[in-house]
Amino acid sequence: MEAVEKISKAEQKIAIESYDALASVIEQLKSNDSEIEIEETGEKIKIPIKALKFLGEMLKAMSKGKFISLVPRCNRSNHQKRRRIVRLLQASPGKITRGR
Repeated sequence: MEAVEKISKAEQKIAIESYDALASVIEQLKSNDSEIEIEETGEKIKIPIKALKFLGEMLKAMSKGKFISLVPRCNRSNHQKRRRIVRLLQASPGKITRGR
């Protein structure tokens, strides 16, 4: 597990400067996929608009000095399995024992 690092003042300043510009650009987009360019390398990368919006949320949080963590959600089949297990446990309280 990675250690959580405090957001530096320099990172916070960059996030403040970048957030409004990114939010403005996102509002103007008309398609679901866009292309961004990394200025340092000149490399262009296609990125879904949902990812750009997520980047905007990250910049917004960083501009306020907040920590950011990414936690993947369960896929639908895992969620359904958990619901079934919960129902089984509720239907037979005290009857489930640990196997050896």
